[in-house]
Amino acid sequence: MNRIGVALGLGLALAVSRAHAVEVDYGDWKLDLSANLREIVTVTRDVDVGDLPLDPNAPVPLRSMLLATTRARLQLEARYGDHWTGQIVYDNELFLGTGRDSLAFRLAEQLGAPTWLDLDHTIADSRDATWRHLLYRGWLRYQADALEVTVGRQRIALGRTQLWNPTDLFNPIPPLAVEGDQRIGVDAALARVRVRDDLWAAAIFAPGVNDQNPSSAFRLELSRRELDGALMFALIDRDRVAGLDFSSNVRDAALRGEFTETWHFGSVRSRRAFLQPERRAARFLQRRAARGRRAAALGGALPVADPDPHGVAKPDGRGAGLRPDAVVARELPVDPRLERAERGVRALAQLVAAE
Repeated sequence: MNRIGVALGLGLALAVSRAHAVEVDYGDWKLDLSANLREIVTVTRDVDVGDLPLDPNAPVPLRSMLLATTRARLQLEARYGDHWTGQIVYDNELFLGTGRDSLAFRLAEQLGAPTWLDLDHTIADSRDATWRHLLYRGWLRYQADALEVTVGRQRIALGRTQLWNPTDLFNPIPPLAVEGDQRIGVDAALARVRVRDDLWAAAIFAPGVNDQNPSSAFRLELSRRELDGALMFALIDRDRVAGLDFSSNVRDAALRGEFTETWHFGSVRSRRAFLQPERRAARFLQRRAARGRRAAALGGALPVADPDPHGVAKPDGRGAGLRPDAVVARELPVDPRLERAERGVRALAQLVAAE
């Protein structure tokens, strides 16, 4: 890509940064067009592709590398009548810096997005910059009182814990991801049917990517006043998985947990479990505010990072077991006793066993 291409990419980014949301109401149609700009700078130590191949008898040469990522995003949300909704999110990304020569960046560039439909493309790649565009979201949903169906590129977020999700099988977010609120979706169909007032059945199907077989899952989701839980059976490529996740409120505390049993192809079995006790953030913040303490929420007022809950929200507005991407607010500790309590309620129990 020549310098004209770089200038065009920067011009697009500047145009998006000055854009405002546009809302249009036309009969039964409601449209919402918005744009945003995100700039991310990361500094890492990695292998430079110029040092390949490596000498097996010498230490691995790690170099400090800087990568600047500029993402210009256009988002269109549409609603027709009382039952139909859809979303399209289109991204342009510009990469600058020495991090483009890292082994991790080049591998990710070669692999591309792990999706069934090939909807990402590198527009140009030169010595100065890399410019690509992709479809981040693109789904259509029908939603009624007892039926929800979503088809297209969507984020199917399973599980209830916030640090690690063993039951998040379709497109999990890596624990060390720089952008925890960003994850390319999966091209899939999701259907949910209300069996009774507090019980839903969900079915998920995703075509295979590359040489993998299709993946599917069936879930029973129970939601009551003090207990939410789900039982899942899934087929991921050629592995069979049984999973359980739950969340419960115990006075001023919340307890979340997930458990999976996986029968890998070739008769290898593994088990993962994760338990997360925590204080209920809303009550904690309210009580501290009543005492006149200054509170600070890490990440702001906690809007859902990925705007579409993928048919997860129930008519009463509460989640139903498919977890939208979100960050939990915490208050900065003031009293040392509260700081010790914070560490106590954040105690995590993790068991990883292989049989």
